[in-house]
Amino acid sequence: FMTVADLQNQLEQIKETFGPAPGRGLKGLGQVWNDNLARLLAGEAEPQVLAKDMERETAALRRKSLTPDAIEVRHPRKTLAFLLFLMLGAVLASRGQTRQLDAPSVKAGGGVTFRFIGPALLAFALFFAIPSFLALGGTLFRWDGLGKPEFVGLFHLKWLLLESDLFWSSLGHNLILMLVPAVFVIPLALFLAYLLHQRIAGQRLFRVVFFFPNLLGVAGVLLWQQLYNPQIGPINKLLTSLGLSFFENFAWLAPGNLYYALIPMAVWSATGFNMVLFLAAMQAVPVSLYEAAELNGADDVQKFFYITLPHIRHTLMVAIVLMIIGGMKAFEAIWLLTNQSPTSQTHVVGTLMVRALFVEQRIGQAAALATLLFLVVLVGSVLTNRLSEEKS
Repeated sequence: FMTVADLQNQLEQIKETFGPAPGRGLKGLGQVWNDNLARLLAGEAEPQVLAKDMERETAALRRKSLTPDAIEVRHPRKTLAFLLFLMLGAVLASRGQTRQLDAPSVKAGGGVTFRFIGPALLAFALFFAIPSFLALGGTLFRWDGLGKPEFVGLFHLKWLLLESDLFWSSLGHNLILMLVPAVFVIPLALFLAYLLHQRIAGQRLFRVVFFFPNLLGVAGVLLWQQLYNPQIGPINKLLTSLGLSFFENFAWLAPGNLYYALIPMAVWSATGFNMVLFLAAMQAVPVSLYEAAELNGADDVQKFFYITLPHIRHTLMVAIVLMIIGGMKAFEAIWLLTNQSPTSQTHVVGTLMVRALFVEQRIGQAAALATLLFLVVLVGSVLTNRLSEEKS
């Protein structure tokens, strides 16, 4: 059986290229180590092959370090699509702002209004606005947190968009966690909320049971980690007992399978919260509307689609926006399930940002990642709200 010691023995033969231990040498070398270590543990290649791959990748990093300001254009189409996406969001946001300016305003006493909103504005400025502007400014500098910052303009943003393969794969993983769980969560939460809205027995108990996963946080991730254990996990045991021998000792948390494992986790944790949102909105719908519909011969399906759904539309949009935000800020589950060492196959933008900031000390690159993540969430929220307004 191949061990880490085998790989380390091979590395001893290529010290001149490889350099110091991971984390102390070239920027990006730690990620190369994580990727090849995962390949070693999965039995995908012999230690000799992995050592040669690491030497080749390290040599490429060394050549790159000699020309740190050079950018190799690898993703022009993706970058163009991303910029068009941002432009679309800006256009829709400006249209909404124009409507607000045209709408009649209600004037109130300035002093009274400020006393009410002043503390909230102060907290918003201290904990969101000012740090956001500092992060935006940080994208303009190359800095390791110790030396003198070097002004590089938009280099970090251009490098991430045009050259970085890891950024685009990480963003794709975020999109998976944003879109795929929502396909299951929204209909399931609506269905459960509608059932509880029918005043079934034990409604309060069911509400607590469905909402409970949302309270577990990190503990819930550790629980799923045990459920997915290849040898003793109940999920593999259940599947193999059903005759699915393929799942015997199946490694759910391996890099190639991780995102299949994350989808049930996301559905489990998000359904209860959205169910409570929808149930509260359904309880606010006037009962007289349902009574009038019954007098006109409407069945339960018609009442749901023509009365309930239109009246909870705004809550539905809030749930979709929250799913967008949740998918884009995904971090804890991936970080824990990969033992704080995500491979290139498992990174999301959040883990990539933490690695750039705390492991590789690339302050400017981490700030650029945070800026791009914020823009995606902002434009996604604007698009959702504008689509909702058009449908209404």
